[in-house]
Amino acid sequence: MQQMIPHHSNAVNMAKILLKHGSLAEIRAIEDFEDILWDIINEQNYQIHQFRGYLAGVSAYTAITHRGGTLGATSLGHHCDLTGGGDVAIASSSPAAVPAAAVPTCS
Repeated sequence: MQQMIPHHSNAVNMAKILLKHGSLAEIRAIEDFEDILWDIINEQNYQIHQFRGYLAGVSAYTAITHRGGTLGATSLGHHCDLTGGGDVAIASSSPAAVPAAAVPTCS
């Protein structure tokens, strides 16, 4: 649930960017699109509030310590540290290719 907070925050931010910087004519050209964007902002902000409330009330979550402090409702976790700045290196891998089985009904 902790990772749903930044996931929802990103959706809210994208909707806000479209409303602020998008072409109003293009937004209104798609039926109900403006309403959908406002729904995303309102509903997902409410869900973020619910997630934080839930996390703050779970003793197993708030009992976890990280870097000398306990996790709270707005904690991001060690992999999402806001002070971490910089590039992230992801090691590449080359999984072995596995031949696919033929599907008799496909041509």
